[in-house]
Amino acid sequence: AQALRLVAEVHAAQGEHDAALRAAGRALQLVKAEGDSEQMGPVLLTVAQLRLRRLQAEGEAPMETSRGHFEDEGEQASEAAREAAAFARRRGDDSLAGSALCVAAQ
Repeated sequence: AQALRLVAEVHAAQGEHDAALRAAGRALQLVKAEGDSEQMGPVLLTVAQLRLRRLQAEGEAPMETSRGHFEDEGEQASEAAREAAAFARRRGDDSLAGSALCVAAQ
């Protein structure tokens, strides 16, 4: 899962937002299937950050995208960030909780 999370970050750095989200989504599936509580928060935060990056990239590109799409995508990013924050609070990880809340606020 950690390797897939790194793959997602590499794709994101190259502007390949859909590929990044696919890799992060697969990492999330693995973490949930394995019950890997150590990686759950960081993977959820990565998913939230990647969704926001994709929204930002779509906002800069001249394309026809409905307002509903932006709202849905924004809500999914916010939900992932809130899940990461809740997870971090349960584990007592203040740094992760703060990062997740920052993403949720965006």
